[in-house]
Amino acid sequence: MPLAAALLVLPAVVYTASWVGWFTGELGWDRRWSQDNPGVGLAALVPDGLRSLWHYHVEIFRFHDGLTSSHPYQSRPASWLVLGRPVSYYYPQDVGQGDYGCEVAQCSREVLAIGTPAIWWAALLAVPALLGRWVALRDWRAGAAVALVATALLPWVREDLDGRTMFLFYALPAVPFLCLCLALAAGWAVGGPTAGLSRRRWVTMGVGLYLAVVVANFAYLYPVLAAQTIPFGEWQDRMWFPSWI
Repeated sequence: MPLAAALLVLPAVVYTASWVGWFTGELGWDRRWSQDNPGVGLAALVPDGLRSLWHYHVEIFRFHDGLTSSHPYQSRPASWLVLGRPVSYYYPQDVGQGDYGCEVAQCSREVLAIGTPAIWWAALLAVPALLGRWVALRDWRAGAAVALVATALLPWVREDLDGRTMFLFYALPAVPFLCLCLALAAGWAVGGPTAGLSRRRWVTMGVGLYLAVVVANFAYLYPVLAAQTIPFGEWQDRMWFPSWI
């Protein structure tokens, strides 16, 4: 029971609670659906808000499950881990001097779902390393971490073969497990109590340096993650690849 509560009940409660703004607001999409569609049978026992939320999720699933039309920001699963084609959620045109605090001739404001490349790209090395550790040493922790990453990503390969339109943000559920792979790889690199002092010292310094790179990478890209007004040239500097534009 405690395991079921931790893995089933608690996530459901936390996820439902994350919709508190939708429940309490008046402008949420389909918020009032249940009022126009009274429940029948056992469904009548379910609070209206929860029935509306369930209907909303059913509609979301139906839409995306049958989505095959092309989109400028669509991408394929093979490109997700390398951040091949992020999704731009917001980019107003013609932001000039005086607009949104712009102090130069031309500025940019964007919300680009790119994340932190220093995490994603390092995971490209960590995941195969953990897979090798599981094969060579039968370390269940390495196998479990890799299996969780695979569970989050591999089902989309079949959808890709079916021609479904997909986007980079479909890979978001894999992010915690990618970070877990990085943490496990770092821990094993540092070594256990029997590892030499020199090894532990140098590897720890390397891990600390890597964490500093992650923080710096996030801070550098933050303006294009949070729609901050920056000069157009600084925005271009952050577009490392043509596919990011």
